[in-house]
Amino acid sequence: MIQWSPYEQSAQDPELLPSFVCYADILGYAQESRLALKSGSGNDYLKRLRRTLNTAYERVRRWGDLEAKIRAFDVKVFTDNIVVGYPIADLGMTLGEPELGHIFSIFIELQVSLAMEGFFIRGGIAQGPPLYGR
Repeated sequence: MIQWSPYEQSAQDPELLPSFVCYADILGYAQESRLALKSGSGNDYLKRLRRTLNTAYERVRRWGDLEAKIRAFDVKVFTDNIVVGYPIADLGMTLGEPELGHIFSIFIELQVSLAMEGFFIRGGIAQGPPLYGR
């Protein structure tokens, strides 16, 4: 059985997870959407963007499913934003090196999928505050 998100927890027992987080947005989204609306092709632009984001999302999800039956990361897409969260399994032992490598691969997959359809993204990857002394 596949766990849909490593962040899904009981509302009664929430827990912060040390994670890498990738945040990206689509370059020129506001301008492109305004131009599409002005030209009367707003619906076509929205459908193309939605189809492209769904395809990229599914490619990344399949990539994750091939690795393990337990989903190691989570992806959320809203408007022109993409957020990937990747919890660090053993911060004390690995310092998150395997997860960092995987989140780079996920981000690359997203970039390539979107670029092939003419959408270019920019973003960054960060890790929460250091948890030294654990």
